[in-house]
Amino acid sequence: MKRKLIFFVMILSLTGLFTMQSCNEDEKSPVYEYGSFTDPVLLAPADGGFLNVTGTTVDLKWESTDSDGDPQSWDVYFGDNSEPDLFKTGQTTQSVTVNVTPGTEYFWRVETVDAKGVITTSPTWSFEVVNPAATMHMDLSWETLRQIKLLLLLPQLIQPVMRPMQVLTH
Repeated sequence: MKRKLIFFVMILSLTGLFTMQSCNEDEKSPVYEYGSFTDPVLLAPADGGFLNVTGTTVDLKWESTDSDGDPQSWDVYFGDNSEPDLFKTGQTTQSVTVNVTPGTEYFWRVETVDAKGVITTSPTWSFEVVNPAATMHMDLSWETLRQIKLLLLLPQLIQPVMRPMQVLTH
């Protein structure tokens, strides 16, 4: 047992000696410092917002700059799921037009790769396109001396259709 311990200590000592010998202060590896894009900032549409679109397109806009002044291009990810697919690669402006359908929630993000390969990714943003023809159901109730429940059926075109008021007593 003692021999194994002595052997182990000798191997450990020799390994340490060779490791320290291989470090030579004269050989310095180059250090490269790259500036990168600023994190993309959302300009439009608002994250988590609701859009009433006239037409079938929406402009996605963001802002990002490169500290080294390198050429800029962005990959845009867009779709109707929380992990959007690549929509456009090599976008050279900070805006892209996408087709949308009313009543659908969309998710998008941008990814920048500068000339030196430094990647900067935005958070995933979302917005929902409002369907103006959709019916909105509301159940309004409040309590006074007697509980009164008022049911309204309101299309989003603001043309209320009122149902008869029901008075509920306990």
